[in-house]
Amino acid sequence: MGRFSNLEFEGREDRREERRAEESPRDEKYYLAMAHDSFRDGKFEDALRYYSRSLEFDAKLADAWLGQVQALIELEEANEARVWADKGLEQFRDHAELLAAKGVACGRLGDLDKAAALSDASLEQKGESAYRWRARGDVLMARRDRNEEFCFSKALTAAGPKDAWEPLAIGRVYLHYGKWAPAVRHLEASVDRNRQSAFAWVELGRGLEKLGMAERARQAYSNARDIDPTRQGANPSRVEEPGLLARLFRKLLRR
Repeated sequence: MGRFSNLEFEGREDRREERRAEESPRDEKYYLAMAHDSFRDGKFEDALRYYSRSLEFDAKLADAWLGQVQALIELEEANEARVWADKGLEQFRDHAELLAAKGVACGRLGDLDKAAALSDASLEQKGESAYRWRARGDVLMARRDRNEEFCFSKALTAAGPKDAWEPLAIGRVYLHYGKWAPAVRHLEASVDRNRQSAFAWVELGRGLEKLGMAERARQAYSNARDIDPTRQGANPSRVEEPGLLARLFRKLLRR
């Protein structure tokens, strides 16, 4: 069952243990906040667990259902993400962000027509959100449609000029599809907006490393390690000098 056993939330005996008298009650709001913080910090396994815990207290938390699906997508568990999106949509029919998230999962699984239909349905709902536009860009990339940058631009506009998460999330989409140069461009924007995000520095290091920019990648990993010595992946010494093809590609990027 993979992570499914960790996501079930009915009949947990250990729930009572979390209700000990403390300064901050460990209720659904507590775990939802912990989940959101972990998610934005790139700790998706932790986020998944906290979203599940919040649903133990209140199974009608749409944000927690959405967070589970998004965390599974970030963990490259698209099939499980699709299943949990269906479970969420059983309770929240036509929920715009859940439709968008299921579209992303379907796109990454190669069900491209379904992904496009879900993305369309998401954007047809009232209102607008950065995530719906980012999800649209993700689906377009899965379909090898070159108009994703328009969607990502709409996502950035919706998020606001000071938001550091959206360019980080978009950069990770580009990393997923092996588009290193645009990934780096967005990840650089993210660290410019929040230079204290070890997660963003690690992701930038990944992109720079793929482009053969060894020295800059080492510096990015070093920055991440200075902020968070325990940050997974923040290891400057692992970066190897680029080969000939990578050096030639780097020169072409500079022109």
